[in-house]
Amino acid sequence: MLGPAKTYFQCSAREAEIIKYMENAYLAAKVSFVNEFRRICEAFGADWHTVREGWLLDPRVEPAHTAAFASAPGFGGKCLPKDLNAIIRAASDAGYSPLLLREILSSNARFRSEELVHAAVREEPGSMDSAICRN
Repeated sequence: MLGPAKTYFQCSAREAEIIKYMENAYLAAKVSFVNEFRRICEAFGADWHTVREGWLLDPRVEPAHTAAFASAPGFGGKCLPKDLNAIIRAASDAGYSPLLLREILSSNARFRSEELVHAAVREEPGSMDSAICRN
């Protein structure tokens, strides 16, 4: 086959919207998961990069969104926080409380606030400004 392969999937507009939210919620969960394990590695004195590479040997684990940066933990940007908040609000409005998704947001807020504290302690010029701008 030459050129890109295309896959078409037929669903309702509502289902397509939920699929988009589900994709970004999954990526947010994955980022939170690897950040948690980076902290666990640090607590045990284990090398995060070695642990990550060993984990990625499992063919069921995709490498995308598995980097956990000490200097920029958690997720930011526009899509993941926006979509996670949107699906939490929509699910709540529909009568369901998505506790796992709420915890992903809480974990991310904790990772990002810890970095603000660490940046202030390091007293890096502009570190507080750059950390705040990532939100």
